[in-house]
Amino acid sequence: MGNYKTFRQRFNLSSYAWDIIENDAAIFTNAKKPSIAGMINLILELYKDDSEAAIEESVDRRRTVLRQQLADLPDDEPKDRIIEVLLRNFIKEQSDKINSYPCEDNRVSSLTEENYLFTQKWQDKYDLYGGSVSKFFKAVIEEYARKSYYEREAIILQDVVNQLTYYKENSQLIRVMLKNGRKYRVRPYDICHDPNFNYHYLVLRNT
Repeated sequence: MGNYKTFRQRFNLSSYAWDIIENDAAIFTNAKKPSIAGMINLILELYKDDSEAAIEESVDRRRTVLRQQLADLPDDEPKDRIIEVLLRNFIKEQSDKINSYPCEDNRVSSLTEENYLFTQKWQDKYDLYGGSVSKFFKAVIEEYARKSYYEREAIILQDVVNQLTYYKENSQLIRVMLKNGRKYRVRPYDICHDPNFNYHYLVLRNT
Protein backbone atom coordinates (compact mmCIF):
# COMPACT_ATOMS: atom_id res chain seq x y z
CA MET A 1 0.00 0.00 0.00
CA GLY A 2 1.34 3.40 -0.98
CA ASN A 3 1.31 6.70 0.82
CA TYR A 4 -1.84 8.77 0.44
CA LYS A 5 0.17 11.97 0.95
CA THR A 6 2.06 11.44 -2.30
CA PHE A 7 -0.73 9.69 -4.22
CA ARG A 8 -2.50 11.62 -6.99
CA GLN A 9 -5.86 10.62 -8.46
CA ARG A 10 -6.82 11.49 -12.03
CA PHE A 11 -10.21 13.13 -12.65
CA ASN A 12 -11.39 13.49 -16.25
CA LEU A 13 -14.59 15.49 -15.74
CA SER A 14 -16.94 17.53 -17.85
CA SER A 15 -16.38 21.28 -17.94
CA TYR A 16 -19.78 21.65 -16.29
CA ALA A 17 -18.71 19.51 -13.30
CA TRP A 18 -15.48 21.48 -12.84
CA ASP A 19 -17.46 24.73 -12.87
CA ILE A 20 -19.79 23.42 -10.16
CA ILE A 21 -16.87 22.22 -8.04
CA GLU A 22 -15.13 25.58 -8.25
CA ASN A 23 -18.35 27.48 -7.51
CA ASP A 24 -19.29 25.27 -4.54
CA ALA A 25 -15.77 25.45 -3.14
CA ALA A 26 -16.11 29.23 -3.03
CA ILE A 27 -19.58 29.09 -1.45
CA PHE A 28 -19.32 26.25 1.06
CA THR A 29 -15.82 26.83 2.45
CA ASN A 30 -14.58 29.73 4.51
CA ALA A 31 -11.09 29.65 3.07
CA LYS A 32 -9.76 32.82 1.46
CA LYS A 33 -8.43 30.65 -1.36
CA PRO A 34 -10.95 27.83 -1.96
CA SER A 35 -9.37 24.42 -2.49
CA ILE A 36 -10.58 22.45 -5.49
CA ALA A 37 -8.90 19.30 -4.15
CA GLY A 38 -10.58 19.89 -0.80
CA MET A 39 -13.99 20.21 -2.46
CA ILE A 40 -13.49 17.05 -4.51
CA ASN A 41 -12.57 15.09 -1.40
CA LEU A 42 -15.53 16.51 0.51
CA ILE A 43 -17.96 15.47 -2.23
CA LEU A 44 -16.51 11.97 -2.33
CA GLU A 45 -16.51 11.55 1.44
CA LEU A 46 -20.07 12.81 1.91
CA TYR A 47 -21.78 11.48 -1.19
CA LYS A 48 -20.06 8.44 -2.71
CA ASP A 49 -21.95 5.90 -0.58
CA ASP A 50 -25.36 7.55 -1.11
CA SER A 51 -24.99 8.23 -4.83
CA GLU A 52 -26.70 6.14 -7.48
CA ALA A 53 -23.21 5.68 -8.92
CA ALA A 54 -22.46 3.42 -5.92
CA ILE A 55 -24.31 0.73 -7.78
CA GLU A 56 -24.08 -2.06 -5.20
CA GLU A 57 -25.65 0.15 -2.53
CA SER A 58 -28.08 1.62 -5.07
CA VAL A 59 -29.31 -1.82 -6.08
CA ASP A 60 -29.84 -2.76 -2.42
CA ARG A 61 -31.80 0.43 -1.81
CA ARG A 62 -33.86 -0.04 -4.97
CA ARG A 63 -34.61 -3.68 -4.06
CA THR A 64 -35.92 -2.55 -0.66
CA VAL A 65 -38.15 0.07 -2.30
CA LEU A 66 -39.47 -2.43 -4.85
CA ARG A 67 -40.32 -4.95 -2.15
CA GLN A 68 -42.24 -2.24 -0.32
CA GLN A 69 -44.07 -1.25 -3.49
CA LEU A 70 -44.95 -4.88 -4.25
CA ALA A 71 -45.81 -5.76 -0.66
CA ASP A 72 -49.37 -6.77 -1.63
CA LEU A 73 -48.05 -9.53 -3.91
CA PRO A 74 -47.21 -12.93 -2.41
CA ASP A 75 -43.55 -13.57 -1.66
CA ASP A 76 -42.92 -16.14 -4.35
CA GLU A 77 -40.72 -16.81 -7.37
CA PRO A 78 -42.76 -14.68 -9.85
CA LYS A 79 -42.43 -11.67 -7.55
CA ASP A 80 -38.68 -12.24 -7.27
CA ARG A 81 -38.42 -12.41 -11.07
CA ILE A 82 -40.29 -9.13 -11.44
CA ILE A 83 -37.94 -7.46 -8.98
CA GLU A 84 -34.84 -8.83 -10.70
CA VAL A 85 -36.04 -7.63 -14.13
CA LEU A 86 -36.69 -4.16 -12.73
CA LEU A 87 -33.26 -4.14 -11.10
CA ARG A 88 -31.56 -5.15 -14.36
CA ASN A 89 -33.33 -2.26 -16.06
CA PHE A 90 -32.14 0.06 -13.29
CA ILE A 91 -28.54 -1.12 -13.69
CA LYS A 92 -28.76 -0.60 -17.46
CA GLU A 93 -30.07 2.94 -16.91
CA GLN A 94 -27.19 3.67 -14.56
CA SER A 95 -24.67 2.26 -17.04
CA ASP A 96 -26.07 4.48 -19.81
CA LYS A 97 -25.92 7.52 -17.52
CA ILE A 98 -22.35 6.80 -16.46
CA ASN A 99 -21.22 6.49 -20.08
CA SER A 100 -23.04 9.67 -21.10
CA TYR A 101 -20.83 12.00 -19.03
CA PRO A 102 -18.33 13.81 -21.27
CA CYS A 103 -14.60 13.77 -20.56
CA GLU A 104 -13.46 17.32 -21.25
CA ASP A 105 -10.91 18.39 -18.65
CA ASN A 106 -8.36 15.95 -17.25
CA ARG A 107 -6.70 16.94 -13.96
CA VAL A 108 -5.00 15.23 -11.03
CA SER A 109 -5.75 15.81 -7.37
CA SER A 110 -4.56 14.63 -3.99
CA LEU A 111 -6.89 12.50 -1.88
CA THR A 112 -7.60 12.47 1.82
CA GLU A 113 -6.56 9.35 3.67
CA GLU A 114 -10.20 8.20 3.81
CA ASN A 115 -10.68 8.47 0.06
CA TYR A 116 -7.28 6.97 -0.66
CA LEU A 117 -8.03 3.91 1.50
CA PHE A 118 -11.33 3.58 -0.32
CA THR A 119 -9.46 3.24 -3.63
CA GLN A 120 -7.54 0.30 -2.18
CA LYS A 121 -10.62 -1.71 -1.21
CA TRP A 122 -13.18 -0.64 -3.84
CA GLN A 123 -14.60 -3.39 -6.04
CA ASP A 124 -16.50 -3.07 -9.31
CA LYS A 125 -19.05 -5.77 -8.48
CA TYR A 126 -21.34 -5.09 -11.45
CA ASP A 127 -18.50 -4.27 -13.86
CA LEU A 128 -19.96 -0.88 -14.69
CA TYR A 129 -16.64 0.93 -14.46
CA GLY A 130 -14.23 -1.45 -16.13
CA GLY A 131 -12.49 -1.87 -12.78
CA SER A 132 -11.54 1.82 -12.73
CA VAL A 133 -12.06 3.64 -9.44
CA SER A 134 -11.29 6.86 -11.32
CA LYS A 135 -14.35 6.27 -13.50
CA PHE A 136 -16.42 5.58 -10.38
CA PHE A 137 -15.25 8.82 -8.75
CA LYS A 138 -16.10 10.66 -11.96
CA ALA A 139 -19.64 9.25 -11.92
CA VAL A 140 -20.13 10.33 -8.28
CA ILE A 141 -18.94 13.88 -8.97
CA GLU A 142 -20.87 14.25 -12.24
CA GLU A 143 -24.03 13.06 -10.47
CA TYR A 144 -23.44 15.54 -7.64
CA ALA A 145 -22.84 18.37 -10.11
CA ARG A 146 -26.19 17.77 -11.79
CA LYS A 147 -28.15 18.17 -8.58
CA SER A 148 -29.84 21.45 -7.73
CA TYR A 149 -28.08 23.96 -5.48
CA TYR A 150 -30.55 23.05 -2.71
CA GLU A 151 -29.64 19.35 -2.97
CA ARG A 152 -25.91 20.03 -3.08
CA GLU A 153 -26.19 22.33 -0.08
CA ALA A 154 -27.93 19.53 1.86
CA ILE A 155 -25.09 17.13 1.00
CA ILE A 156 -22.16 19.40 1.84
CA LEU A 157 -23.72 20.97 4.95
CA GLN A 158 -25.33 17.80 6.27
CA ASP A 159 -23.27 17.87 9.48
CA VAL A 160 -24.34 21.47 10.14
CA VAL A 161 -27.99 20.66 9.44
CA ASN A 162 -27.85 17.60 11.71
CA GLN A 163 -26.23 19.62 14.50
CA LEU A 164 -28.78 22.43 14.24
CA THR A 165 -31.59 19.87 14.19
CA TYR A 166 -30.21 18.38 17.41
CA TYR A 167 -30.08 21.83 19.04
CA LYS A 168 -33.63 22.54 17.89
CA GLU A 169 -35.02 19.24 19.20
CA ASN A 170 -33.27 19.71 22.55
CA SER A 171 -34.12 23.43 22.77
CA GLN A 172 -30.46 24.36 23.17
CA LEU A 173 -28.99 27.82 22.78
CA ILE A 174 -26.52 28.68 20.05
CA ARG A 175 -24.45 31.81 19.55
CA VAL A 176 -24.68 33.60 16.21
CA MET A 177 -22.67 36.56 14.97
CA LEU A 178 -24.02 38.92 12.34
CA LYS A 179 -21.94 40.53 9.62
CA ASN A 180 -21.81 43.72 11.67
CA GLY A 181 -20.11 41.80 14.49
CA ARG A 182 -23.06 41.77 16.89
CA LYS A 183 -23.54 38.47 18.74
CA TYR A 184 -26.75 36.89 19.99
CA ARG A 185 -27.71 33.79 21.93
CA VAL A 186 -30.75 32.23 20.29
CA ARG A 187 -32.57 28.92 19.93
CA PRO A 188 -32.97 27.25 16.52
CA TYR A 189 -36.69 27.13 15.74
CA ASP A 190 -36.71 25.41 12.36
CA ILE A 191 -34.67 24.68 9.24
CA CYS A 192 -36.76 25.64 6.23
CA HIS A 193 -36.47 26.04 2.49
CA ASP A 194 -37.70 28.77 0.20
CA PRO A 195 -40.88 28.03 -1.83
CA ASN A 196 -38.87 27.01 -4.89
CA PHE A 197 -36.42 24.78 -3.00
CA ASN A 198 -33.47 26.96 -3.94
CA TYR A 199 -31.75 27.03 -0.54
CA HIS A 200 -32.11 26.27 3.17
CA TYR A 201 -32.51 28.93 5.84
CA LEU A 202 -32.54 28.84 9.62
CA VAL A 203 -35.38 30.33 11.66
CA LEU A 204 -34.24 31.50 15.09
CA ARG A 205 -36.12 32.26 18.26
CA ASN A 206 -34.87 34.96 20.59
CA THR A 207 -34.42 33.83 24.19
